[in-house]
Amino acid sequence: SDLDTVRSAAGHPRLLVDRDPLVLVLAEGEAFPARLAEAVGRKFGVLSLDPGPGPLRPALSEWVGDEQGWGRIKLVLIYHHLRSGTTLERCRRLVQDEACPLPILMAGTEEEADLKRNRAVAAGAVDYMVIEPFHVLTVIRTLDQTFKLFS
Repeated sequence: SDLDTVRSAAGHPRLLVDRDPLVLVLAEGEAFPARLAEAVGRKFGVLSLDPGPGPLRPALSEWVGDEQGWGRIKLVLIYHHLRSGTTLERCRRLVQDEACPLPILMAGTEEEADLKRNRAVAAGAVDYMVIEPFHVLTVIRTLDQTFKLFS
């Protein structure tokens, strides 16, 4: 059934575009990651993960290896719809509990973007990106700027 497909996809990373630099997209379901991959796939790789409540690294073991680094993943994008917990909690846990050295972008609606940006930065993200409404050039420009700052 469709529900079983959704359940089996949860917790398992899916490579949507195989290219470097690789962006890890944390989101519930495949709709947003697929849309992002279609929009930025000529320039960036996209790895999608519908995360469970636990730490991310074990779910990403085939991508990050068992070293301290995060393998080919160079940026984490957290989309505002997550199955378990809030995006701010996920970001905080990534930074504090998993000592993630990668830049983290949080993404969501235009509504109260400044407030969301402040909260995202306070939680350890480098920025908040408006992706609803979805403007391809803005998304690409934000990803470009973030990679330049942190490479």
